[in-house]
Formats: sequence, C-alpha cells, structure tokens
Amino acid sequence: MRSINPLLSDIHSPSAPLTDEERSIYEWQMWVPGFGEQGQERLKGATALISRVGGLGGAIAQQLAAAGIGKLILA
Repeated sequence: MRSINPLLSDIHSPSAPLTDEERSIYEWQMWVPGFGEQGQERLKGATALISRVGGLGGAIAQQLAAAGIGKLILA
C-alpha cells in the first residue's frame, strides 16, 4: 500500500548498505545487543518528524541526528 503523504512515503523503504565510514562512526551503537548492523541500516532508512523543536524536541532531534537517522523533519 502506498502512502498518500509524500513525507511518509519512504518510512519502510530499504536503505543502502552502510559505508565503511558509517560503520566506523556508528560502531559504538552497533555493539548494542539486538541492534547490530541491521538495526543501524534500518535507522538509516527511517524518517522522524519532530514538531515544536524547543526544549525537549531540540534535544531529541540532536540525539536522532547523532544516532544516524536517515531523514529528520523539524516543524
């Protein structure tokens, strides 16, 4: 089923494999049990929308960006 909203159209799209540079950047979180490289690839292909990027929203946006989320939409 295709998404009607173009912002949500790529939420479940497969992402490209991690590059060597990305592996070295995100190596620390790929050691988390149950996450691994597959989890990092899923995170890379994910999209997050954060509205009201103020106090808490700003901190969440920073953490998601540092974790390697694929697309971050700030509103």
